[in-house]
Amino acid sequence: MIKSLVLPALVLVGCSFLHAEESVWSQSLSFGLNLARGNTESTQVSASYDGKRTFDDASLNLKANGAFGEENDTKNTDNYSLETKYRDVIVKHFF
Repeated sequence: MIKSLVLPALVLVGCSFLHAEESVWSQSLSFGLNLARGNTESTQVSASYDGKRTFDDASLNLKANGAFGEENDTKNTDNYSLETKYRDVIVKHFF
């Protein structure tokens, strides 16, 4: 499971550095890992990405989140989401 979250995270980070001097993207990437061992073995993994690109009269927002967790080899968390939003100014002056 961890491998499937790390690869997309590395791709997103790598893409942000391809055109760093011309970049109009605002981005953030978060990754979390929590391991607990003892009488109960627990593993929690989470990752999130938030990116925004602005154009002259428009903007594009991208958000991705994922979480996975298990306790004593029983899955207790399995959440994934993807959100996109595009805003465009159709008419600059209405009146």
